[in-house]
Amino acid sequence: MKIDIEKEKRNYFGLFYSLIPAMLEKLYENKHKKGWENIDFEYASNRILDEYRELKEAIIDNDIKEIRREAADIANFSAMIIYQCDKKLKEDER
Repeated sequence: MKIDIEKEKRNYFGLFYSLIPAMLEKLYENKHKKGWENIDFEYASNRILDEYRELKEAIIDNDIKEIRREAADIANFSAMIIYQCDKKLKEDER
């Protein structure tokens, strides 16, 4: 599927304006942990499940700051999976 990135990013600017800083905060907090560039799909998907459970707990507790943090963790692991997919797709094009 081909999309007009410039047009679409304007449609979702508000979403990304909130998402990116939250993701970066969590990445910075965990910068001592190395290896995201080569993260395994299985490991990353299991971490998403772990973070999802933590997110559900934060929702039950109605802890807005923790909800934001856990949602950012899920987004980061999802982004790592997408990064790995893109890397593999580029390798396959060669």
